[in-house]
Amino acid sequence: MKAWSILPALAVLVACAPASEDTAAAPAENTEVTGPYSEDNLAFSDACFAEDRSGLLEEGQTLLERSPDGTVRISHALDGAREDYLFQVLDLNEDHRQLVEGAAANFFRTAGVDYNVTTDDVIYHREMDGSFCAVVKNRESGMEVATAARTVQAELDASAQDNTETPDMPGEQPE
Repeated sequence: MKAWSILPALAVLVACAPASEDTAAAPAENTEVTGPYSEDNLAFSDACFAEDRSGLLEEGQTLLERSPDGTVRISHALDGAREDYLFQVLDLNEDHRQLVEGAAANFFRTAGVDYNVTTDDVIYHREMDGSFCAVVKNRESGMEVATAARTVQAELDASAQDNTETPDMPGEQPE
């Protein structure tokens, strides 16, 4: 009588077990990569957190790096130009901050949509200090963030130039 009580448990075990070794799923390491991903493509890996970021990017790539201290680095290799920008977000005025942060948000949003583990279209890196870097091949989002960086830098440079040309003299009133 006791043997009859374990039959339902045995039936469940048999039903859940694979029918044979041939029907078992192949291990993940045997899965063939379907995209152009290459472990040898170090342009992405080397560009993140390097000194010469844009020099290590391939044509069409854009890099955005954010650090926990509020530093934003934007580098690109677009349309034959290579540029690197560095901003301390907290030091920017509200208009500049909104421009950089808006473009960065769109950049990361597009990177999230484009990300595919089997391609090099988007590569993410995170450092132990919390710095985060993404390199993308999406030209449209790359151009948006590069244009924002170029605009902010040009305005900062113009403002700095204006300040050096007309130094304030003590006791002098502006006209």
